[in-house]
Amino acid sequence: MEFNIFRNLGLHETQHTNLLKKFLYPRGQDVLFMNKFLELNCKVDLQIESDRNFTFLPKKAGTGFVDIIFCVWNGNKKLTIIIENKSNQAGNQPNQLYRYWRHKIFKPEKENFKKYCESREISLNSINDENLFDAHKQFQKDENITQKYMLIYLTKKKEEGEKKYGNSKRRPDNPTYKKTKELLPTKLPFPVTELNYEENICNWLENCRKEIKQDEILSNVVEQYIKSINSGFYKSKNV
Repeated sequence: MEFNIFRNLGLHETQHTNLLKKFLYPRGQDVLFMNKFLELNCKVDLQIESDRNFTFLPKKAGTGFVDIIFCVWNGNKKLTIIIENKSNQAGNQPNQLYRYWRHKIFKPEKENFKKYCESREISLNSINDENLFDAHKQFQKDENITQKYMLIYLTKKKEEGEKKYGNSKRRPDNPTYKKTKELLPTKLPFPVTELNYEENICNWLENCRKEIKQDEILSNVVEQYIKSINSGFYKSKNV
């Protein structure tokens, strides 16, 4: 078997996350990797021109931390991408995706949501949970919120069904959330984009590798990482 540095290291989830961040913007390649990621995995009509058009954002989200969060923009178009990385099949933290939505998506849009509901005579003080959920969904559609934010759930391989999420899409049952429950439905109202390493990440990196042949070192690193993913070397659940 040929030597593969990633297979021999046996990366943990945090190391995969750090590596993914490095691949999003490898030095010397300008924005090729970032634009390919947006094109292949996010399916958005947005390409950036330089490293001045994106930034990584603070990861803290309530009592926890987002794995990766960054913002890209070009002219009036702006997109914030949040990635929850499950490369090593670690279990979900309670209410994890819901907390990310609340702190990184809903809070910046909270006042806009309240104004939206007021303009449509939706009373947030007396609304029931089902109608509140629907109000959030309609607000996101009418105001193009899903074009401004993306919540990605990244797994080792494609997984079907909702079971994989556990209770990560449910509202936390604690005093902080109960105080604002008139604005927060019981279940996550925001769509989750599902990506996986074996298909999406490998395809993204392979498309990038085809265009960096002149950078032999980086090309070899990318090729080794793709091979290590396909060999399933990160089956460990250590994080």
